[in-house]
Amino acid sequence: MYKYKKNQLISVLLSLICFVCINCFEDIDNNPSYTFDPLESDTTPPAITSTFPEDEDESVPINEEIMVTFSEPIDIYTVEYINNFTVKGDGHYYSGDFSYNDDNTTITFTPSKNLNPYTTYWVTISTEVADPAGNKMEEEYNWSFTTAIVVDSD
Repeated sequence: MYKYKKNQLISVLLSLICFVCINCFEDIDNNPSYTFDPLESDTTPPAITSTFPEDEDESVPINEEIMVTFSEPIDIYTVEYINNFTVKGDGHYYSGDFSYNDDNTTITFTPSKNLNPYTTYWVTISTEVADPAGNKMEEEYNWSFTTAIVVDSD
């Protein structure tokens, strides 16, 4: 019986691993099915494209949700981190729950209680909010709206 030397066995195993790896990334026509170009990595920071309520809206229902839409998906953990998304009115910060659309481009903030009527609220999104690649917003984003005594029935 033939005995393999340790170096021969390691060489055979490495050759087999290389063969499997190379062939896993090629299709039938011998074209790579996966390519990686490190120069094409994401370097674009997220930007806010819309808000609801809009800046300086008036007569906003006191039970309205607050929505923010971004130019690209965001890392949801950077939104929910302390003071990265704040809602302030009457000198108080409001707590609530966050939800996201399927591709994480829209945040919905639902205050834990109705907002006060006839009050101006300021919403701030800090520069710590980032996309999954770690690109942070370039500028803090602020807007305000004023509530009315109206309750949205939806």
